[in-house]
Amino acid sequence: MKKIVTIGGGTGSFGLLSELRRRKEGGEKIEISAIVAMSDSGGSSGILMDNYGVLPAGDLRQCLVALSPESDILRELFTFRYEDGFLKGHSFGNLFISTLEKISGDLAGAVKKSEKILNTLGSVYPVSFDKHELIAELKNGQKIISEKNLDNANLNGLEKIYFSKEIALNPEIPKVLEEADLILINPGSFYTSIIPNFLVKDLVKNLEKTKAEKVLISNIVTEKNQTDNFEVSDFVEKLKEYTGFDSLDKVIYNINYNLENDEVRKRYEEEGKFFVKRDENKKYKNIEFVGLDLLKKPDQNDKKHLIRTDFKKVVDEILKK
Repeated sequence: MKKIVTIGGGTGSFGLLSELRRRKEGGEKIEISAIVAMSDSGGSSGILMDNYGVLPAGDLRQCLVALSPESDILRELFTFRYEDGFLKGHSFGNLFISTLEKISGDLAGAVKKSEKILNTLGSVYPVSFDKHELIAELKNGQKIISEKNLDNANLNGLEKIYFSKEIALNPEIPKVLEEADLILINPGSFYTSIIPNFLVKDLVKNLEKTKAEKVLISNIVTEKNQTDNFEVSDFVEKLKEYTGFDSLDKVIYNINYNLENDEVRKRYEEEGKFFVKRDENKKYKNIEFVGLDLLKKPDQNDKKHLIRTDFKKVVDEILKK
């Protein structure tokens, strides 16, 4: 049984975990654990936090749904979002997990109960149970407080990123990392979904102790005002600069920059989003860089024509014998 741990949050975690769950359903001998960022403060999660004192449920919900093989109706229920009325903007899954947290008395109990209800083929671990704010400090001295504000801020002049206070690591995570065979850092919003995990006290220390192979899956496109002009090695460099994490073994990145639809390319470029290219940075001689065609072909249901990572190819690479 190969023990795989993912680290991240948001849609990147959902895509990777969904593919890992499909492999497990297909008979692959893997054990899946997901470590999830807990700095979300916007949207439905932020409203529930402010009104009921619960912890953010949005990224947890996505991971739980991704790992669930249950009927389509149950998966649809957890992802359903109200479009009008006093519940407008809320996801049923967020309401469900937050209610379970109130009933259970803590988020750990709510997650375990949700795993049973959804019959997940893996375990989900909030990176921390401590409430906190994510803070970015720019080189001009400006401070941007709260994840929801960082999400839309210009962070190109970032000096440092940190929490409003020291927060403790989920006590279950050290054992999960110690027993892991493979640790995958998901693609996703770099400063709000990836970095916050590594800022939690002792996560980096435990990652450096584990003998597991540690793999970063690079984003395919840059984020406007966040990762402008980033090349593949910039994700490695900035992760080390802001969190101290320096024990990567492998980076998987995209080498296909050819979009069949010029309108999609134009739309992305107008939004300030460009393909992340592989640079020839020689300073990372101890890291294996693996370039693959990770550009997922759009399916008929993709009305927005989004650029997406082909996680089937990612998992093929990490599971190859």
